[in-house]
Amino acid sequence: MIATIITAALKAHAPLVAIIGPRRYRDFAGDEPVAPYLVWSLLATVPSSQIAGRPGADRWSISVDVFSTDRAESDALLIAARDAMEAIGRMTSGPQSLGFEQETRLYRYTFTVDVFENR
Repeated sequence: MIATIITAALKAHAPLVAIIGPRRYRDFAGDEPVAPYLVWSLLATVPSSQIAGRPGADRWSISVDVFSTDRAESDALLIAARDAMEAIGRMTSGPQSLGFEQETRLYRYTFTVDVFENR
């Protein structure tokens, strides 16, 4: 399943782990997460196109958001998260800075990666 692939990629990338430790979440980081952290979400699943028969693969579009209290750390976190995800897929949008969020008091970046998985 795609969650296993993503989790393994995020856990295996030493520069990312050095910044966030175990603070990587799917969909929701909880009510009071400790920064820095990463949240990923499944945006869409699209089967591969073919003329006949069942599709042989799926394309999973994954949104990745990173949060940090410090601008420099935020930049390093973005690069580490991008590199971890590009080991398994291709960035299709972003990275986009969402700036400093007044409500959370955190810096935030977002990007989307497509991951292909054979069935």
